[in-house]
Amino acid sequence: MRTVAEVMTAQVVCADPDIVMREIACRMTKHRVSSVVIVQTQGGDGQETLKIPIGLVTERDVVQFRALSLDFETSQVQSVMSTPIFSVQLEEPLSVVQQMMKQYRIQRLVVTGSQGELLGIITQTSLLQALNPLELYNLAKVLEEKVLQDRKSTRLNSSHSRASRMPS
Repeated sequence: MRTVAEVMTAQVVCADPDIVMREIACRMTKHRVSSVVIVQTQGGDGQETLKIPIGLVTERDVVQFRALSLDFETSQVQSVMSTPIFSVQLEEPLSVVQQMMKQYRIQRLVVTGSQGELLGIITQTSLLQALNPLELYNLAKVLEEKVLQDRKSTRLNSSHSRASRMPS
């Protein structure tokens, strides 16, 4: 099973909650990304500064805000960002990621560490790129063989138990 650590993107475009929407749109364009993670900074265990994710703004949000005639020059991102943030840990299997995305109807999850700090992001696109069709085919074959072996074993056990119940 592949894990989040193998697939996530560690370079995440971040922003403080008090910047304006125009700056978010500019960062998305400059870095060619589809989302910006909104973070608050705080001291960690060793007094290093940690970025704690508190919200998210996607390209879809920017388009929607523009359609609503939101003033990008004065609207602070903290008043319009998406919350709560759905997150996963590095060691989570990709099947858990896929299940969460499906359950919550979201396209990206933030990857966090033990102190809630931002480590990366995983998107539906990165998840799909990680799922090699040949690997999936081979996994399906292995699972199919396992199911067939289990059925044979069940039939054999059931034959033995009927034979042992027959009078001699």
